[in-house]
Amino acid sequence: AHVPQYIPKASGGGLVALSGSSAESLMATTDGNDVYIYKYFFKGNEKVLSSWGKFTVSGGGIRGLTFIESELYIVQSISDTNQTHLLKIPMGNKHRDPEGYNTHLDRRVAVTLDATIAVPTFTLPYLLKDDEELQVYTKDGLLLQNLVATPSGHQTIVTFKNNIVSGGLSTDTEPLYAGVKYTMKYTFSKLLFKAQSGQNMTRTAGKMRVRGGTLFFEDTSHFEVKVTPQLRDTTTAEFNASVVQQTIEGSAVLESGSFRFPVFSDPEHTTITIENSSAMPSNFQSGEFESFIHQRSRRYG
Repeated sequence: AHVPQYIPKASGGGLVALSGSSAESLMATTDGNDVYIYKYFFKGNEKVLSSWGKFTVSGGGIRGLTFIESELYIVQSISDTNQTHLLKIPMGNKHRDPEGYNTHLDRRVAVTLDATIAVPTFTLPYLLKDDEELQVYTKDGLLLQNLVATPSGHQTIVTFKNNIVSGGLSTDTEPLYAGVKYTMKYTFSKLLFKAQSGQNMTRTAGKMRVRGGTLFFEDTSHFEVKVTPQLRDTTTAEFNASVVQQTIEGSAVLESGSFRFPVFSDPEHTTITIENSSAMPSNFQSGEFESFIHQRSRRYG
């Protein structure tokens, strides 16, 4: 009821599938193109969390979905490449890979690379669309470069330009995560000026300007905060984890703390988003904004 227009009406006339997980207090539904996630949480008899988000699944063509315990399974049929996929998304709270953090890639698979042979090669069990970008990471967070993806039947053969593996990898059993790049995005709701309890002040009683914001995070490697005021260019504040005397090339550095970013604009006509287009993790706990109000008059009585 609180987001009546969030899920668009599907061209076929409605939702394709609906499933819930009582173990994770989640509900998932799809219109065939995107997967919408509703998360709730009760503390006693009070609902203290009621949030919506969505996954945009590359290629669309979702035929069904269901929860099995804490994992969401999705059946997808992609007409462009004539493939059917069974996707699995772990939805458990605090889910982590064995490395202690998650490498976020669409259709991620674990492969092994032998970097000592004349033509280092590995195979993906699916085809890539023209607009999809393949990314490959080592399990310690190193992004490999110079990839060459060649379709072969219903698979993709991945080699390297001039047969040179980036990063100086030389082992014969290098475990990798390979998948499709995507962007995580969160857009803040509009910031509104509300009077203190017991006062008769309305939102229009003064001009509100947001000075800046602060994000609190843990085990995070990278993210960007983009501020887009009306009729002005977007400004970007970027965070990259770098712990002094601990950052080692080829290793994933995760940091916990806070990050301040400027806004200096009217919040009612400004869009503030958090984006992460890398596969490295970004985990947010909360955010707060510093504002100031200019009042021409004050109401009494």
